[in-house]
Amino acid sequence: MHGIVSLLDQRHATQVATVWTSLQDRLGRQGMDVPPFPHVSYHVAEQYEVALLEPIVRAFAAHTAPVEVVTTGLGIFTTGLQPVLYITVARHPGLSALQAALWPTLAALSAGIIEYYHPDQWVPHIRCITGTSALTPWRRRCASSVNGTSPGGSALTT
Repeated sequence: MHGIVSLLDQRHATQVATVWTSLQDRLGRQGMDVPPFPHVSYHVAEQYEVALLEPIVRAFAAHTAPVEVVTTGLGIFTTGLQPVLYITVARHPGLSALQAALWPTLAALSAGIIEYYHPDQWVPHIRCITGTSALTPWRRRCASSVNGTSPGGSALTT
């Protein structure tokens, strides 16, 4: 899978990496898939027309002001092949407008679109871990907390 994402600034990326490390220490690393870098995804697909899309996305990014997002806690997606533990990102009009503005172009230049990212269904989030065995204890406890290591309630600029 590939995606169009915003990376977190260094300060907030470090905070998320600390949460990831805490989760790995608590849950063990076996069966755990951790993303390569903290990010918020706007669109995910199996394939993109990169040569056509790259200049469009670069121009969009160059003319778009940074967007502040607010994290609000932890959640678990259970509808995919494997559960996903994520940091929730509050969806606000500015963030929704940015994603909706990108969607038509991204959809036209991609194949195998993951519909969970469609503007009508999109749940902005920062993925922490994916994996059945790693998340079994969390599913039982409903992902209640990470003992103060969650960046819940902090503002992030992507």
